[in-house]
Amino acid sequence: MNKFNIYILIFFLFTVSKTVKGQFYVSKAVCADPVPTITPPPSSGSGGGNANQEPPPCKTENFFFDTDSSSVTSFWNFGDGTPTVTDRGIYHKFSTPGTYLVTLSKASNNGASTVSKNITVGMLPTQPKFFGKTEADTTICSNKKLKLDPYGLLGAPSNVDYLWYPGGQTTSSIEVDTAGCYSVQVIDRSTGCSRSALVKVKLCFEQPPSVGFKEKWLVGNGGVLEFSYEREPVPRDSLADTGNLGSDTKLSDTPKTNSYSLTNGFNAVGGAATVYAPDGALMFYSDGNRLFSGKDDSEIRNADGSPYLVGGITSSNGMVLVPKPECGSCNYVNYWLLKVNPVTGLLSYDVIDTRYNNKIGAVTDKGVPLFLPVSPNLSSSVNAAETGFDISVFSNTTGINTVISIDTGGVKFSGQNLSSANEATKATVVYSADGLKVAIGKVIGNRNVIEIYDQDPITKTLSGKTEIDLGIPAPPQVFGLSFSPTSTDFLYVSLSGNPAAGERSYFLQLDLTLASPAQIAANKVILYSSITESFGAVQRGPLFENGNKYVYLSIKGRTDLPYLQYPEIKDIGGSTNFSIFFTGAQKGSPIGGISTLNLPNITKSPAEQEGDGLGANYDGNCFNAPTVLSTQGICSPLKNEAKWYFEDGTTKDGLQVSYTFPKVGWNKVKLEVKVFVDSKVGAASGNSTVNNLLDQLCTTQIYEGTVFIKPAPVFTIANPVTICNDTGYNFTIIRPKPTGGNTFSYNWQTSLGTTLSIDSTYKADVAATSFKLEIKNEYGCAQEKNFRVENKCDPYIIVPNVFTPNGDLINDDLKLYFNFIEPNPEFIIYNRWGEEIYRTNTPDTPRWNGIFRGRLLSPQLLPYEFKYRSKYYPERGKETERGAILIIP
Repeated sequence: MNKFNIYILIFFLFTVSKTVKGQFYVSKAVCADPVPTITPPPSSGSGGGNANQEPPPCKTENFFFDTDSSSVTSFWNFGDGTPTVTDRGIYHKFSTPGTYLVTLSKASNNGASTVSKNITVGMLPTQPKFFGKTEADTTICSNKKLKLDPYGLLGAPSNVDYLWYPGGQTTSSIEVDTAGCYSVQVIDRSTGCSRSALVKVKLCFEQPPSVGFKEKWLVGNGGVLEFSYEREPVPRDSLADTGNLGSDTKLSDTPKTNSYSLTNGFNAVGGAATVYAPDGALMFYSDGNRLFSGKDDSEIRNADGSPYLVGGITSSNGMVLVPKPECGSCNYVNYWLLKVNPVTGLLSYDVIDTRYNNKIGAVTDKGVPLFLPVSPNLSSSVNAAETGFDISVFSNTTGINTVISIDTGGVKFSGQNLSSANEATKATVVYSADGLKVAIGKVIGNRNVIEIYDQDPITKTLSGKTEIDLGIPAPPQVFGLSFSPTSTDFLYVSLSGNPAAGERSYFLQLDLTLASPAQIAANKVILYSSITESFGAVQRGPLFENGNKYVYLSIKGRTDLPYLQYPEIKDIGGSTNFSIFFTGAQKGSPIGGISTLNLPNITKSPAEQEGDGLGANYDGNCFNAPTVLSTQGICSPLKNEAKWYFEDGTTKDGLQVSYTFPKVGWNKVKLEVKVFVDSKVGAASGNSTVNNLLDQLCTTQIYEGTVFIKPAPVFTIANPVTICNDTGYNFTIIRPKPTGGNTFSYNWQTSLGTTLSIDSTYKADVAATSFKLEIKNEYGCAQEKNFRVENKCDPYIIVPNVFTPNGDLINDDLKLYFNFIEPNPEFIIYNRWGEEIYRTNTPDTPRWNGIFRGRLLSPQLLPYEFKYRSKYYPERGKETERGAILIIP
């Protein structure tokens, strides 16, 4: 046994001795905190602590607790000049080290008494740090070691011990070459006062091992019902607008259940308790008598190697296991086993330190008091900020519901009086899956009563009480409660009767959507009842796994857990369309053992972010439009350089680039990422060029992926589109005729985005500055074009191709028709030899009669030129129209 273990044992024995004799508990180490604080006013009641006196983050937790269950009031004088404080449990800060006489004056039904103790207050050791911080992050390259020294060149303080996580080393420094969280606790040998610091080390491009979460319900004498997944590949959605460039398949989870038996002597007379680590691994579980490791199912012992006994917890929810977040330490170094003494109603906890016994863990502290009195019905949940856990307790004696919040700042209490003292002989508390509803089952006199409350998810305050009298006299007594798994529409209730006394058990469904408590009670559905069986706990499940959500009922002596298949549907009772009932042959889930009345309390730590493996994403995958490709790089905070390679030989540099793929369909992408360790010399120089030249290459990683580029609409449209308001034909039909898809939607808009039409064609009849057309295909890809509609008339010119100057007054003269041109166009006629025979700049008047040099021309074909300027298109300049006229005299 190392000297730290001996220290823990001696200090523990000393603490227990003080607690038993003096009837008040004092923290193992009482430490001075030089930060000045203002003591808040005393609180009323005999609860386990003042809600205003929780220690701030990273401050010492000097905890004092009156363990005398008969105390009605507790008055504390800490001997340091601070005002007397009234409360059963109290956090107190001493500003300077020394010896103080702490006096507890208490009043009980047996009279008043006073207990005093001399408390030695020690100094905290110098704060350890990594890279100048109490909580730091760093990354190392493969095949490299990192020395972790919490004091470095500053020098370590004297007379201290060290305890490292996760390996349990006791040296002043360690070397690491694997990824993980490392923390050190520095303990003053004389006072036991300690401070901690942590560093999260990532190994460049090393993914942390994934354990995979399997939710296990431990029931009865070694029975296990395990919820897990079968993972199957399914096609990747190639048409998704955004996604990962990785493989063409992803994994889909199919829920399954499995059962087996434990062989380590697990036997839960009452309810079991289990707790899971952030990586999903089962850390610890208990049957109420002993504590077991989730890693190898071995029995957890005390730090000195002696057997550890939980204390014989036989109630349904009389204990719970939770991780204890510690300031400056990795999550989670310590776990707490909270339990209720059924005789005294004292809620206390034992500490399991995972740094012992080759990371299996050992119990280092026992019987630390938290609250008094409570009923043996505990419930745990992750708090709203996911920084700790909330433990909910209810006291039949006081009628107070209390939420105990446990996080890095310590422990704080918030109580709420829900009923009169000693109103109920029994109480069961359950929370909805979303944490917004709370149900309390009570036996008041001989009435089985359900109370429903709304709960604020942040403050945990309860409001809006609805009281439902089940109309079934006790006994039987309300035992188990569960809301429907994904809603608060229904509440499921079990009433447990004793078959030996002729008492019937019931399994009920309450429809909480009904308007009044009387309606809810009158319309209760008896799903099942039995005169030969005792019904126990009710629990939705699985609690944390996705997939099929049932409501399970524990029935004493069975080898299975019966369940309700459709708990979100209104039942009519006895219908196998809705339920699997429990008569005769086994119809529930096998559990590998024999069940009791109870089901386990399960706590799951919030998942921590995994390592940064190399990956790449795309945003946008339509043809003829840019696709944004991005990567987060790897090995943060090390320097990353990224280069992208494309099939057409194009390369681009940067963690985020934009590229327009040249073809529809699958396109290959290769990403090369180089990771560098910044040169200290280069960084010190302040010269980026020098720094880049001296950077050391840590690793080069290649990532290859694909992206599917979807077809996009392709169409053309004239710009401008012209209409001629100077004639009766003053509109134009625009027909874009897109390609690049099979079906299209159209959106003709004004320049301000107002939709004008969604037809495939558009009648343009109003001149405007700008219009817009967006065409989208069935893949969601779009093309957009702007165009103008202008009032412009093209030149209108008609030159007859024949005229007959024969004096019959029909077509005797050559007459031209034209419009939308500038005045004075030139009209020239030539003979067959190119000789000019007629010219005019007023070709409409006078008309030519076929006379040249005083003589009517003979029949022949005469070339002509019509030279003009457009009235609406002056930018075209002078234009010429040519043709030929047949003269027939």
